[in-house]
Amino acid sequence: MYFLSMRIFKSIWAGILSAVLYLWAPYRFLTILVSAQMGVAFVYTFIPILFLGISLASSKKKTKYAVLLIAAGVSGIILSHFSSVIATIPATAIFALAILFEAKDKKAFLVNSLKGILLGVGLSSFYLLPAFYYSRLGVLGFGNYYQRYFVNLSQLIYSKWGYGPIANNAKDGELSFQVGIAQWTSFVLSSFLIVFSKIKRSSKYIPISLALGFVISIFMMLDGSLPVWKLIARFIEVDFPFRFMLPAVFTSSLLAGFLISNMNKIAKPILFILLILVALYTNRNHTRVNLYTNISVRDYVDAEFTTSSMNEYLPLWADASIFKRQLNSPLEPANIPVANIERVSQKLSFEASFPKEMTVSVNHFSYPGIALYVDGSKVEYSGDKSGRVSFLAPKGTHFITVQFEDTMPIKAAKAISLISLAVFLILPFLRPR
Repeated sequence: MYFLSMRIFKSIWAGILSAVLYLWAPYRFLTILVSAQMGVAFVYTFIPILFLGISLASSKKKTKYAVLLIAAGVSGIILSHFSSVIATIPATAIFALAILFEAKDKKAFLVNSLKGILLGVGLSSFYLLPAFYYSRLGVLGFGNYYQRYFVNLSQLIYSKWGYGPIANNAKDGELSFQVGIAQWTSFVLSSFLIVFSKIKRSSKYIPISLALGFVISIFMMLDGSLPVWKLIARFIEVDFPFRFMLPAVFTSSLLAGFLISNMNKIAKPILFILLILVALYTNRNHTRVNLYTNISVRDYVDAEFTTSSMNEYLPLWADASIFKRQLNSPLEPANIPVANIERVSQKLSFEASFPKEMTVSVNHFSYPGIALYVDGSKVEYSGDKSGRVSFLAPKGTHFITVQFEDTMPIKAAKAISLISLAVFLILPFLRPR
């Protein structure tokens, strides 16, 4: 973030201020200390990398670095938290248009940007392509839940810091959705500077794009954007409109860099210190941990629940109500004696003693790639009424294994990612033509 702001606004002051405001924002503390969404925390890292690559895309001397940075940014955002991709698109697209308008070699910018995007998609193909391929099978999804997660403008300006979950509506929850006082101040002052200053019009493209990105991000979190969300929801699953908090924080932090870079020698240090003090003071309580838990890692590993709040990523044939039951055995009927249970990321195995030949269900949902082995031999299975692996078990003691194996789409996607990774690693050592 420091290098991005410094490059755009040609000022070390701008680099430091943007970096401080980007790191010291309420939503960052909310992400790490309250909601514990580590994927979103990593998206924070990759957005500046992506924008830095875009800013270099029109430079003939830094072509390969632009491609590498764009690829790293695109793949990093996709792999860190795919639900944040939608939120980053508007601000990124508007910023790219601003760079395009300023670029002397527009063709080079477009070509380098396209190369970076394709390489980024290639790097993330091992996840992205199977996700889209198997989405045709359907997932339970969020439905219209996103309509509960719009916030009021007053909450974005200021809302009390809390830790309670969102029960019915984001407007009524205890979570704080404030963008940040320092960030709002930067946006307002920058807007005045853009409109009323005598800065050359060509020098206003980037700050205007950032201000537009901020306004769009704010709008997308309010009730007025519901028609837009309904349109998006027709093509892809959406969850929380307040995902746009991240680009709002990002663009306003960059606008702080624009603001400070256009101040005179007297006003510059005063405004610099003032904005940093405001950021530090207004977030002084946000670093305090409300409650420590003492849950062991083993409890998380052994849990039979999904990690999503509404089991939204299960296939349509899966019965999510099964999670409400106490599952003490990997088999159903639960009275079948089992031993030597082993659970790892891609496999569930155990020994079971069947009193007679009988149809049983393994407490594991069926899905393409899930294979069933009995005593080392692969056997066919069907799905029961809950969507679990069901098969005819022979009488006696047998070793049962349910494991995930790569399907052809997954193998192809991994091959694309490996090729892309090779290109990514070799590219820095290639001499430009």
